Amino acid sequence: MRKVWIIISLAFIVVLFINFNGLLLPSRSTGNTIEEAIQKSGRNVTRIIHTEEVKDGVVVFYKKSIGNAEESNASGYVKKTLWGWVWAWGGEHSDSASKGFSAQYFPYAEDAPFPLAFGEIKDQQIKQIEVMDNNRTNDKEAKIIGKGKDLMWFSFLDKSEGPNFTIIGLSEEGTTLYSETIHTEGSR
Repeated sequence: MRKVWIIISLAFIVVLFINFNGLLLPSRSTGNTIEEAIQKSGRNVTRIIHTEEVKDGVVVFYKKSIGNAEESNASGYVKKTLWGWVWAWGGEHSDSASKGFSAQYFPYAEDAPFPLAFGEIKDQQIKQIEVMDNNRTNDKEAKIIGKGKDLMWFSFLDKSEGPNFTIIGLSEEGTTLYSETIHTEGSR
């Protein structure tokens, strides 16, 4: 009977080790810094514009090299673990067509602080961004981050919002400079 309990105990320990291996041992993609974790995920960070603290980590907004001296606008959730930082979720976009601002939407994800709308501010006259769901039930003022040519905006949204929005770029006086309705299914 004692041998049976020893075998059951050992089997239980092996199962626990397998199930919690991700918690007990660091991942190859774990970084000592946020930027290192992003780089290890295969993204080529040119520069970090802003980090926004959220539960269990940060949402980072950055520029990413896409070759030929071009950059994309990127954002993602980097999770803090026992062993360091790990890239969890995010994406990027480059938009040469829009004049005032670009926009991207990340839908709700269970283990990430999304939904999120974000983009680049291309026109320096834009001093405020408003994000409106198409029902106009929950208009939000976006947070503007960065400086100079590295201006970006973002807004955390409610779980029920998206993926269609009207985004308005306003001047310092509150005049609408640009308005764009986006229909997107997000990215990962």
